[in-house]
Amino acid sequence: MWVVTTAFLLRVAQQLIHPAAGAGAGALNGVWMGLYTSPAGPITQYTTMAGIVEANYDGYSRQQVSWFPPWMSTAGPEILTAQDLWFSPTDALVANLIAGVFLADAFYGGTLLMAAAFPAPGVILSSPATALKEQAQFQLPFLQIYGSPALVS
Repeated sequence: MWVVTTAFLLRVAQQLIHPAAGAGAGALNGVWMGLYTSPAGPITQYTTMAGIVEANYDGYSRQQVSWFPPWMSTAGPEILTAQDLWFSPTDALVANLIAGVFLADAFYGGTLLMAAAFPAPGVILSSPATALKEQAQFQLPFLQIYGSPALVS
């Protein structure tokens, strides 16, 4: 489950107030996915990049997220799904115990937009024989998208 930060909510509000013109505009446009090894406490809406330790195995780098067009699930809400991203070390010198995944607004540094923890103990990436495939998916409950239905009699 993604935990969105207040920085992401501000980004969404700014998009609603001042929507960018043209295709590709939106609060999740131009985001980068990365891995973290440990947070300095639980991930909350107030967590920043300084509150997590980013992965550092050989060959690690954030990857830019490309989103597929939104679609409606059988339950009704729109779902935004990204392409699969693969993370794998290039050698066996530096192993990482990956605690979770995050989205940020830059390839390096930037602002933490949301993060999701893996079930304990996490995922070990220790050599080129180990890999992690991740696919970001973002969904809001029906009432947050459309509001309560109005009954007309």
